[in-house]
Amino acid sequence: MSAQQNAASMSEEEIEACRQVFSIVDEDGSGSIGADELQHLLKLLRLPHKPSDVMAMIEEIDQDGNGEVDFEEFLQMMSSTRAQKHDKKALLHSFRLLAEDDALRNHISLYSVERALATYCGVPEGEAARLARCLLMPGTRGSSIDYQAVIDQF
Repeated sequence: MSAQQNAASMSEEEIEACRQVFSIVDEDGSGSIGADELQHLLKLLRLPHKPSDVMAMIEEIDQDGNGEVDFEEFLQMMSSTRAQKHDKKALLHSFRLLAEDDALRNHISLYSVERALATYCGVPEGEAARLARCLLMPGTRGSSIDYQAVIDQF
């Protein structure tokens, strides 16, 4: 499927959001993302990486083989990522495993999510807390995440 076909399945707002993200990463305004720009992004996001990781990422996305990612390639990657289906049954199983000590049915404590992010993903403590709070649904009070509501969003 071409980038145009994938892009056709995206709303104008989604394409514009991709364009904005792309323009932020494309620091020099060249119209493509090079290894240095991608490496800078990964560093800002505090994602551990090696130069060989950066090149492997670019090679995976770079369809024309010029060693950089242009907007069409970026859009192709974003639309295909968006199109991936998540297995709700597997998500539910994972949440239940992590929440086995939590008292409320279909709920997991922020602490359990923070602990899982730190233990299994190597996320620093403060960042794990911030990411866990992102799972709270609007209007939620307290420190419990309704993981069934999170899964229903997929």
